[in-house]
Amino acid sequence: GTNSTPALWMMFPLEPTQSSYRAGPMQYLNYALSYAGPGSLRSRLKRRGLISSLGIQADETSAATMLFLMFDLTPKGAAPEGLREVADGTFEYLRLLAEEEKGREVPTVYDTLQRMSRVSFDYSEAPDSVMDAVSDLASSMAQFPAEDILAGSLGLIQQADPALVRGLIRQLAAGPGGVNVALATPAFEEEKEANHFEKYYGIHFHKGPMPADWGRRQQEASEADGGLRPPPPLRFVPSALTVHEATAGAHPERLEVRAEDPQGQAKNASRTGGVVGGAPLELWWQGRGAFALPKAQLRMKLTLPRLPAADATEEALRRLHVELARQVLEEATEDLQNCGLSFSVDAVGNGYRLSLDGYDEHLDALLLQALEGLLSPSFGAAEFERAHQQLSDELSDTTRKAPYELALGEIGALTTDGVFAREEVLARLGAVGEAELRGYIEGARKGGVRAQLLVVGNMKKAPAQAL
Repeated sequence: GTNSTPALWMMFPLEPTQSSYRAGPMQYLNYALSYAGPGSLRSRLKRRGLISSLGIQADETSAATMLFLMFDLTPKGAAPEGLREVADGTFEYLRLLAEEEKGREVPTVYDTLQRMSRVSFDYSEAPDSVMDAVSDLASSMAQFPAEDILAGSLGLIQQADPALVRGLIRQLAAGPGGVNVALATPAFEEEKEANHFEKYYGIHFHKGPMPADWGRRQQEASEADGGLRPPPPLRFVPSALTVHEATAGAHPERLEVRAEDPQGQAKNASRTGGVVGGAPLELWWQGRGAFALPKAQLRMKLTLPRLPAADATEEALRRLHVELARQVLEEATEDLQNCGLSFSVDAVGNGYRLSLDGYDEHLDALLLQALEGLLSPSFGAAEFERAHQQLSDELSDTTRKAPYELALGEIGALTTDGVFAREEVLARLGAVGEAELRGYIEGARKGGVRAQLLVVGNMKKAPAQAL
């Protein structure tokens, strides 16, 4: 067996698509299969407590294309009945993609993906590493003709081909007979179950046919997860792409912040002790950054009052709160994140850090959703259990980090006040229940949150203040 998180991989052999790069068929399949919004495969399997994540990988050659679906399983999902549910749900979803629901047909969705690829191509950012950029271009020269080196390497959909995409989806939906499956789980007993041995890696494994009943049942939708649906067209493809020149100069400028009082009258926050909504708020504005692009970056730090006797339980609660927010926000922000926006939320020190990046047109909507999901998350027992399981897996699975990263974490716990070892946080996490987490979140809101926001990029002063 494996000591890491149990995982299920499905490998679908498809016709070669490498020469069809102008149509971007893998971009369509990646969107359709990795979509995490309402009605998606990922959402259903997570809501049923079967998986903690779903990844997509495509290996394209001139001979064939191999498409991989990679599921990180929960203990429930790794059980025999759970594995069958994962397979059943996957093939049911593939059949729905092939049926093409009205309003979500392949050409309709394809058109929005093509428009988004054009925006991404026209406003692509400078690479972080010149060396990596040169290496990628050199590789692209062997794969694309000279006129398409940039367009091909950056994923520009130049000519949509709905017939090609429909044919690939039909191959995926053909049934369990067209897929290879690999399962890695701690429950595997080498002495009893292995019938093969890989001498180069020293791995004992079992090779045999996939269970005959996998992927053949029609699942019934529950009230919790609703019915499966194909993904919708992209809703937030940027159209306001004007680049502004406004800047604060070499250093960010602190801006005056106004808030609404309960009677709807504007108040000057700087004249009320810098307090907005009961919490101190600092707003800093930089304006245009190093590159002229219709994008902006928001960096927000939320600081909680430091408790005199903070311990590993407090750290476990804060990390669990962050994981819960990620779970709640995954579905809610999916449509925004598919249109050139991204965000992350992390537990840092005695508070939280939010990072938001992307096209400035819809960045305010993403900020509001992220803050609501963090400060006022709507969740029940199922969402709590998923977040608890995900954090527990993250803390207990040492294969997810390199040895030096684990060592640095231990050094930090030994040398820094308020920093706790991974094992200590994991031990305290086991005693944290839903009631304790709700009490922690409510206490954080009532105790006051100091907010500091930095706005950098294509956003003028007034829109920054409106945030």
